[in-house]
Amino acid sequence: MKLTTLAKRLAERSGEPLLEQIALGNKPLEDLGPDCLPWTGTSRGNSNTPRATKRRGRDNLPYLEIRSDLPVGVIQYNGKEHRVPRLLIQLTQQPSVEFRLQQTCSTPLCVNPHHFEVIQLNREVPQHDPEGVPDFSFGTTDEVTVEEVEELVEILLDEHMPATWTDVISNTLMEDLPPEMIRDVLKSLNKEHLT
Repeated sequence: MKLTTLAKRLAERSGEPLLEQIALGNKPLEDLGPDCLPWTGTSRGNSNTPRATKRRGRDNLPYLEIRSDLPVGVIQYNGKEHRVPRLLIQLTQQPSVEFRLQQTCSTPLCVNPHHFEVIQLNREVPQHDPEGVPDFSFGTTDEVTVEEVEELVEILLDEHMPATWTDVISNTLMEDLPPEMIRDVLKSLNKEHLT
């Protein structure tokens, strides 16, 4: 489905013709009034029927929680079912971080973007380099401190018990560390036989 068709359906099912122009980006979101826009299309959830969900507590033991779902308007777009308030926020504000929505009005099935508070989560949307693999390397050797090397060498000695210098260097813990710093730490720990 094209964006123009989606915008037209959003305007028809919300009863607000201005929403079509706002969804297409031709008019700003501020032009939309403060009144509730009840969704007349398909919806999911039913506030009248409580349902039991299995949750887990801090002790990882399961317990049942009774929940009443709030109804939310949904629409099909690009072969997927989208929640209308979230879709409108994505079309109008285009947030760069992950978020969730909190409805501020009490009207069920309201889709007015002004009636939803965008709560940003602490995680940012991951940005990848052009090859598609994020870079997790240390960078230059100046960034590695002696304390970090000492800690990694102690972990290596405790867990892997290397017998030769080749065992030390070939271990994945020592992958990005400079060899001269590893030698100095081994000498300071009286492990010269591993250098």
